Amino acid sequence: MAAKRILHVVSSLGTGSGVMAMLMNYHRHICRERLQFDYLSFRDTTGTYEEEIKALGGRVYHISRPSPGGSFRRQMDAFFREHQGEYDTMHCHPLYAAVIFAPAAKRYGIRRVIQHSHTTRYSDKPLSATRNRLMLALFGRRATDFAACSREAKRIFFWKKPEEVFWLPNAIDLQRFAFSPEARRELRQRYQIPQETTVIGHVGRFSPEKNHLFLLEVFAGYLRSDPAARLLLVGDGAMQEQIRRRAEALGLGEKVIFAGRTDRVERYYAAMDVFAMPSVFEGFGLAAAEAQANGLPCVLSDRVPELADIGGHVRFLPIGQGTEPWILGLRQAAAAGGTETPVDPEWDIRRAVKRLECYYLEE
Repeated sequence: MAAKRILHVVSSLGTGSGVMAMLMNYHRHICRERLQFDYLSFRDTTGTYEEEIKALGGRVYHISRPSPGGSFRRQMDAFFREHQGEYDTMHCHPLYAAVIFAPAAKRYGIRRVIQHSHTTRYSDKPLSATRNRLMLALFGRRATDFAACSREAKRIFFWKKPEEVFWLPNAIDLQRFAFSPEARRELRQRYQIPQETTVIGHVGRFSPEKNHLFLLEVFAGYLRSDPAARLLLVGDGAMQEQIRRRAEALGLGEKVIFAGRTDRVERYYAAMDVFAMPSVFEGFGLAAAEAQANGLPCVLSDRVPELADIGGHVRFLPIGQGTEPWILGLRQAAAAGGTETPVDPEWDIRRAVKRLECYYLEE
């Protein structure tokens, strides 16, 4: 019997997308004899998961971004007409996707439309937030099913009871992210960091919600008590040059290491002593979970859902009270050191993927 194919609607296939990182983690571990993932994405240029998706047996389709006029609607209608009968489940990841795609999908035989919330906010832009909330209020019921990455993210679907929204954790491979002494030695040698030097780390794309500029201010203050410390930034993005310039303006120079994007991020966690995430908002905070699996103490903003604390070694701090609480929090976390306490196995991808398989295969 052929595997059941699930159509995932995503904004981007880019390797810098947190949603795609989560989906690919499930795709790699799903039983592909029973289930297969295909992706309908707005057009990407470079740096995508497309080749890996195809190697896993998935299919990739592209469609132009929604725009005024009829061309997008005609593209969407043509896609579902062409693939009629191939799918009965569509899983929508952009917050507005089910609103837009559900009518055409249902018209051509897709009976189950899942709208997923990966965030606790409708948008970081006030006008977009108002628009998205209004769209969901008016048309959100076009979806037949709802899923979310956290209890807080469930509240996006304000008309649904929490128990009616499927919880799909941003599970991780606990084995992959376990601490590696060898990786710590190798990375510190590469960046010429003495083994005894404190390294504060962050993993995430360079975009406004990740709050790198605030983190630089915090690190500048942290250096007053620990002048040998380093700040290790893993990722890339539109704000990278602005953040580099700000680091130079603060006189941080070689104290800040821009490591770029990597597909071996677990090795970079091993080089850190403390993980910092001062995000303005997060749907879950996948990097924080990965850091905890590596044994790192974590200092997170109070805008990160509490569900991101999967190991009990986390401090939540406000980002509206200046840098001093963060400087102190990082000092305390560095002094406390890492932990070997195992993360709750509920967060392991091997367990979570079984729940997802049952969810997709239920009639």
